[in-house]
Amino acid sequence: MRASWWTISQALVGSFSGIMALALIDRALLLNKSDFVIMTASFGAQGTLLFAAPNSPLCQPYNCIIGNLIAAFIGVSIFKVTAVLG
Repeated sequence: MRASWWTISQALVGSFSGIMALALIDRALLLNKSDFVIMTASFGAQGTLLFAAPNSPLCQPYNCIIGNLIAAFIGVSIFKVTAVLG
């Protein structure tokens, strides 16, 4: 079943606004711009799920928080291991 135009437009505006807010925060804090690209991809995927299918089991708070914590732990672990080895 295809989503309504209202749902699609909400997903577009919500995801765009969230990513724009991250970009503005990144620019205001003068963080390394290469880190923002990696963060944007992750946040874009999560934001699209949250705004396009808010009632989906994938978008429940527990799944979002635990999933992002696991992904962050794996990402930081791999970064640390490659920094030590390389």
